[in-house]
Amino acid sequence: MALGAASIVMLAIYAPHRPGGLLGLAGIAALLMTIHLGIGDLLPWLLRWAGFAVPPLFDRPWAARSLSDFWGRRWNLAFVDMNRRMLLQPMYGLFGRRGSRLMLFALRVCCTNWP
Repeated sequence: MALGAASIVMLAIYAPHRPGGLLGLAGIAALLMTIHLGIGDLLPWLLRWAGFAVPPLFDRPWAARSLSDFWGRRWNLAFVDMNRRMLLQPMYGLFGRRGSRLMLFALRVCCTNWP
């Protein structure tokens, strides 16, 4: 989180000397670093300290051995769990395992090619 916050401060200091596109991309990277690597760890810790049973949001993403391990088991676990419970499990019940995969693929193709 400190590295992301320091990056934001440095971007603010050197902003007049950088092109707009590069500055925008660097700013987005600094904000994402601050949120995902700082606040994403700090917020669950504070909630657990306050007495709430909150699992961590990330499970050591740097230890992932594959892209599937990174996205499915280590990065943004709350989002992964929400999709499993609210999207995948009901679809398994309706269409079975293979049918639900086909439906999700069709939904993705339909939504990504939407004009």
